[in-house]
Amino acid sequence: MNVCLTKVDVDLLSDAAALNGVTEWLRAKIASLLVNIPLDNTLNGSQRHNVADIFRDTATSLEWIDLYQSQKLMLRALYFRPDGPFLKKKVQEYGRYIDAAESGECEVKGIYLSFPKHPPSPLLQSLVEGSYEHKEAELLTRFIEPDDRVLELGAGIGFMGVTAMMRCNPASYTAFEANPALLPFIAKNMQHNDVVFNVKNAVLLDKPGLQAFYVTPAFWGSSLLQPAEGYFEQVEVPALEKNSVIAELAPTTLIVDIEGGEAAFFRELDLTSVRKIIVEIHPMILGDDEIIEIFNTLISQGFLLDFKASGKQELFWCRSDSKVNI
Repeated sequence: MNVCLTKVDVDLLSDAAALNGVTEWLRAKIASLLVNIPLDNTLNGSQRHNVADIFRDTATSLEWIDLYQSQKLMLRALYFRPDGPFLKKKVQEYGRYIDAAESGECEVKGIYLSFPKHPPSPLLQSLVEGSYEHKEAELLTRFIEPDDRVLELGAGIGFMGVTAMMRCNPASYTAFEANPALLPFIAKNMQHNDVVFNVKNAVLLDKPGLQAFYVTPAFWGSSLLQPAEGYFEQVEVPALEKNSVIAELAPTTLIVDIEGGEAAFFRELDLTSVRKIIVEIHPMILGDDEIIEIFNTLISQGFLLDFKASGKQELFWCRSDSKVNI
């Protein structure tokens, strides 16, 4: 088979080279290839492998940015090296990601999830590969018990709530999610997985009213705090007085993942009923003083941090007199 570099290949590599994910070193390799290999001439074995390498490296450099572009590039790499096992594996992998992106559906550890179609690549890959909220789900299944009353802040698409009801069956589970666009996905995920829990579209703050909320393309990054960069939409959501909600629900367990909002949430919070806390800390958003304030608040109210159970940012706290074995 005569294998040639075509104008389509040149255009594909030129477009890719203009994207931010491509390093200067790789841009130089692409430029050298386009100068030194004439179009539509049959390539020898060495040239084919060189071209395949460049298509492969360009594809992998862009897979966190543009999966469709990466798939096109990897398919061309496979054309130039059809027996490449890594290339075959990556083509299949990109195909799985794109199928999930277009359907807005996947399965994570035996749980069906529906989500907004075409999420950014890092979020999509975590869903498809099953690493989405992995540590939080591990802590939840390990420490939540049937007599727990759970309050979750930052429900997202409902994965934690579905996991809790399927794996732990707590006495009650109430989830708050600020992004109104995610509520239909939570409802669909409850229905498909045959579980039910309480879901409210609101945020918990010091005072009731309306609150600005910033929705980002990756739903897991939406926040009460305005992003410093990147695209976002501002919506207004209901705000409820946090201690009134705590008093009404009397939760024994808190699950908190609110993208930097955790500092304000724990400030002057009545934790009398709470025995266990799973919270994700966001050091890229919060300052050191705000993280220290959270730690001081929890320690002063009788909580201990379980270092062995916790992850890097996903922390498990329990009361010093709790029955939980730490």
